[in-house]
Amino acid sequence: MSNEFRLRCNAHGVRDRPFVLSRDAEFSRCSEAQAATAIQSHWRAFIVRKNVKHLANACCVIQSGFRGFRGRKRACQLQAQASATCREGYFCQAALEIQRQWRGYMSRKLLHCYSVREQYLIAVGDDGRRYRRELTNRFENKVRCNVFSSCVAHVSHQ
Repeated sequence: MSNEFRLRCNAHGVRDRPFVLSRDAEFSRCSEAQAATAIQSHWRAFIVRKNVKHLANACCVIQSGFRGFRGRKRACQLQAQASATCREGYFCQAALEIQRQWRGYMSRKLLHCYSVREQYLIAVGDDGRRYRRELTNRFENKVRCNVFSSCVAHVSHQ
């Protein structure tokens, strides 16, 4: 009987074995699904963190580029103003030379008439003082512009 019992137990074990394996597989399938979900969750979090770092870096690059553009544009405007001031100074010098030549011509022409020459010299002296004040102001503005443009030339943008 013991042999028969043993055979029956083995027969039941053989017959029940697929069900046991199926039950074990089902149990491990649940734990595998949970493990896969955890792995996917961690992977997605890693990718998001990586993209956030990349976006922050991209923002810094864009901001730096815009600041550089704005600085170069401002420097160009200041340089244009300085060059306009220099051109104005050149033309003022030319006008002064023309006036000087004209006054010399008129002075020599009116040399024979002392009273007319005296009135002319007084008028020219008054005009000369007024022009000298104006030119002094312009020169001071030009010096300020040159100092500022030399400062702007050494500015570097990061």
